[in-house]
Amino acid sequence: MSSRNPVWINGKYRISKRLGGGSFGDIYLGVTAANEKVAIKFEKHGARCPQLRHEYKVYREMLGCLGFGRVFFFGTHENYNVMVMELLGPSLEVSRKRQRRRQEARNLMRRCQHLAKTKNARELAVCGRQLGPCSVQSGRVPETREHAPLESSGRP
Repeated sequence: MSSRNPVWINGKYRISKRLGGGSFGDIYLGVTAANEKVAIKFEKHGARCPQLRHEYKVYREMLGCLGFGRVFFFGTHENYNVMVMELLGPSLEVSRKRQRRRQEARNLMRRCQHLAKTKNARELAVCGRQLGPCSVQSGRVPETREHAPLESSGRP
């Protein structure tokens, strides 16, 4: 992904910069032709325990449920499985570290949403493992500012 020429996924999403990564792959900032930001997740084809296709299916099943972002594409690019999804905010763990002094009310709200989201996922039988603060991201805050959606990054 370090090419000097722009890399396009599915002809619609241009890779901008690396946001992070983990044991299951890397996440990049992407931009649509309409200049909207998205997250692009990459997983090597030869991964020992491929997760991205399953994660895509879970997001599709949770479409419309409070706290889950939208997915736009799943496919392949070169030697990778690729998923393009709504760009979300930082994890609860990162938020907690950044805002130690003024986090009480905001994190209480996020934790309540995390519990509600986990309950929804378990009721729909799509989540069989524990979702911890490192695997949950806050989403973009809607215009109404009533709640901040939360998202699982697929990390245990």
